[in-house]
Amino acid sequence: MSKKQISTFLGPSKSLNTIGNSAYAFSGRVDVVNAYSTLLEFNTGDQAYKTSMEFTVVSDSGTATTDNYLFTLQINNEYVGAWVTDQSATISLLMVPITYIIPPLSHVKVQAYNITDSSSNQVYAWLYGDTING
Repeated sequence: MSKKQISTFLGPSKSLNTIGNSAYAFSGRVDVVNAYSTLLEFNTGDQAYKTSMEFTVVSDSGTATTDNYLFTLQINNEYVGAWVTDQSATISLLMVPITYIIPPLSHVKVQAYNITDSSSNQVYAWLYGDTING
């Protein structure tokens, strides 16, 4: 009997991946300083998505960081979401409890900005959700 490969994780993908009715995107490590850094950027096809977002900030030095971050979500060049963190630990997780809809045929961009200073920290973003059947 031969083995079948069920799935393969090829690493970070800043684009949207759809498997069945599920969708996800993962930025991988992005070093963010005091300039906008793109975490995710993609175009959707003819499907709408109901999604959520999570962010993680990890200090490069391994010590606690007090840097604050601004995260933004743009759909078709319009800001539809913005979140500000108040960091007080080496690793910080921000789960945004807001569910939002990404319409079909949309350009999506997620960015991060260190609004405290110019130190670099590792930032990760996850977008996940489901397709909306019309």
